[in-house]
Amino acid sequence: MTCYWGKLMKYFNNEQISRTCSFKDKDFELSYLTQSYSKFKHTMVPLFSIAFVLLIFFSIPDYIYKNSVFQSNLELRIFAAFLCITFYFIFGKLKNFLSYLFTINAVEISFIIIYLLMISNYSDMNYVIKCMDIIILISIYFAFPNKWLNSTLSTLALMSSFFIFSAINAARFTQDNNFASGSVYILIAFVLTAFNSYRANYHARAQFYKTTVLKKLINTDTLTGAFTRAKFNEDIKNHIFLSKQTGRRFSITIFDIDNFKHFNDTYGHIEGDNVLTGIAEAIITNKRSKDILIRWGGEEFVILFPSTTLSAAVKITERLRQIIATADFNLGEHITCSFGVTEFQSHDTPVSLLGRADNHLYEAKARGKNRVVSDIQFDYLNN
Repeated sequence: MTCYWGKLMKYFNNEQISRTCSFKDKDFELSYLTQSYSKFKHTMVPLFSIAFVLLIFFSIPDYIYKNSVFQSNLELRIFAAFLCITFYFIFGKLKNFLSYLFTINAVEISFIIIYLLMISNYSDMNYVIKCMDIIILISIYFAFPNKWLNSTLSTLALMSSFFIFSAINAARFTQDNNFASGSVYILIAFVLTAFNSYRANYHARAQFYKTTVLKKLINTDTLTGAFTRAKFNEDIKNHIFLSKQTGRRFSITIFDIDNFKHFNDTYGHIEGDNVLTGIAEAIITNKRSKDILIRWGGEEFVILFPSTTLSAAVKITERLRQIIATADFNLGEHITCSFGVTEFQSHDTPVSLLGRADNHLYEAKARGKNRVVSDIQFDYLNN
């Protein structure tokens, strides 16, 4: 029993996941929701198909046994179907998971109102049967991708509304001795479904966190904190694809440290590592948030500038060059870097793009180092 209680309590004492089963870090939570939204697109058709089938099944008993009630509820059923269809079509136009959350929660609240309006048309009804309706709706509410807290609150609103309606309209229900048992069934179904949903959401988030951290370790250079070539190879393919599909422009720069072998030989490899770390820190601190710094190898780095023209990339690179050239690395002399900048062209491959930037870097070295050379053969000199 103690062992089981310990396993149970781990869900409420996680450093990353809050007690409401969401990441304490808002960026992590947003990333997780975005990924969930992308996955849900593939399951949207089956889920809505199931919802339509259930809606039809809900109508069969009324159609067979209470035709007058079926007719009086027909407009509500049509409206419910219309609501499902509308959400189905607008879902594809939602830009992110936050928009989806707002929409799905609004739909769930609307269905509570629709259900209460439908059962209000009954002159008499079996309470246990209606409890089964609520249990099915609880399962449906927790089945749709949503934040666990949102699903729980929507379900509590459904249950509370039903219990209040039942208390106010007690005279309409038959088999009064089943009120207690029916209510208990609902509460048991809610607790079990909510717990299973919590556990599933918790494990999904825990796995997402582990995968993200592992991927970050793989993609991050341990010395400088810059991304690795593996990360760059993935990003450059994505940017090339987007550029060819949408025409979005982007640029890159390759740079390395001037006379780095001299620093290593003079001051030792530890000081050389400090220089690499200091330069990477200076770039990370002063680059734009969307720019990506990659350690290409040794003393060579690459910066990827998303949605950036050549002229803008050259200006940013020149600013970074000046920051490095005037920085104090506690070596008694200044450190400089040479840069080669290029913009992606429609015919480029990763190899041709990097090759052109690399040629500009060598040109900057040939012209005296500590300068920026780009496609337009315009370089900033260090005056």
